[in-house]
Amino acid sequence: MGNPGGWIIAIDFGTAFSKAAAVPRDASSPNAIRQARPLRVGQSAGAVNAHLVPSALFLQDGHVYFGPEAIGYAQRSSVGKREALQSFKLLLGTNDLENFLPTKPSRRVDPDGAFSYRDLITLYLAYFLGLVEQSFRSDPATGDGVVEGWRYTRPGWFTERTARDHALTVDLLSRAASVTAALPPKFWQKPLSYDAARQALAQSTPGTIIVEAGVFEASAAAAAYLPDIANAAWSMIVIDMGAGTTDFGSYMSLPGASGRARLHSLDHTVAIAGDDIDRSLLNIIIQKAKGIESPRELGGLWRHLLPSIRARKEEIFANGELTIEFYGHSVSCSMRELQKSKDYRAIVDQISKDFAIVVDRTAKRAAKHKLRETVVIATGGGARLPFISEMVRKAAAKRSTVKLRVAPSQPSWVHEAALRDEVGPIFDQLAIAIGGAMAPKEMLIST
Repeated sequence: MGNPGGWIIAIDFGTAFSKAAAVPRDASSPNAIRQARPLRVGQSAGAVNAHLVPSALFLQDGHVYFGPEAIGYAQRSSVGKREALQSFKLLLGTNDLENFLPTKPSRRVDPDGAFSYRDLITLYLAYFLGLVEQSFRSDPATGDGVVEGWRYTRPGWFTERTARDHALTVDLLSRAASVTAALPPKFWQKPLSYDAARQALAQSTPGTIIVEAGVFEASAAAAAYLPDIANAAWSMIVIDMGAGTTDFGSYMSLPGASGRARLHSLDHTVAIAGDDIDRSLLNIIIQKAKGIESPRELGGLWRHLLPSIRARKEEIFANGELTIEFYGHSVSCSMRELQKSKDYRAIVDQISKDFAIVVDRTAKRAAKHKLRETVVIATGGGARLPFISEMVRKAAAKRSTVKLRVAPSQPSWVHEAALRDEVGPIFDQLAIAIGGAMAPKEMLIST
């Protein structure tokens, strides 16, 4: 029998992968933390990883394909330079979201001009909310429970427009929930026709789910580590390198007059991240494909690589090299070639420079309040990249009045028997979803 009480579900609409987690409403107690459940949305989607769903949507021949199916169809497409819609979470961070949503994507994404960005984002969210609901109900720990509220996470620190963007995001999620309800159960198990998609979109209405709050991604990652911080006063830096942005969150908690801790934060975002490394790798492979000369073959190689380049990047970082077999040709690339490339070195230099700025600001603030230590946490899909580890190691080795201490790759509560094997290996990718669900009120995006 699972916990029949109330749950908070947080969705991490990731640039590369979408994740979700459910946490009991009262997640401040150790027992509640031990019941945190990363939902098996990938399993529901038929994805490779049980907890990760590719954030992708593909349009072809009057049908919409989602998640792993979208990636597969994009790779097999032989019609021109077609693209799956990926990295579209970044669209939610655009400067003028309200006017951007009604616009239409390029013909590479939507060759028929059938949908607006608002339509496509709503359809993907409807798909993902359906996966979340199925996963929540099928998990023995949560299946008897009640969802008391939903949260979403987002990159960046767009505080000057937080209220407006929050309202638009809540509207998207609410309408997506009504689209999910209007379509047949598990509608994603076969291609969704344009007609069915349009009919469900036309029926969509706001207010169909309770969206409690948003959480900035670095704040969510910090929240996942809060149970490990025993001191009343503490300082923390979070490095969240995702696919689209690298966010630095700098947090400090000081006892208030009432004796309760108050959270203070400094925030910094770099619009450089994993997608930029993907492009660097893609450019190297295309440049090295000397035997592939015809426009047809080069176009085919480009289409083949684009939807899979993230996985190939993980391969080169894990093995030190990769080989692409295509049209009878073989193209190899080594980790050393990637690291020596001009684009890659520029990425490392920019992120390292901005990290140094955050460390300096945090140290000055911590020293002002007589704190002797700042904990540094790396999370997100880029947390394991070698240059991130080296960047943090060098900063921690420098002499300073405020010492930098690198946090373990996982908080201690993840080592509980119920979580260790399932969550531990991919905690850096699940941390934002779990932390988003357990984040205290001080870390929530205000409305």
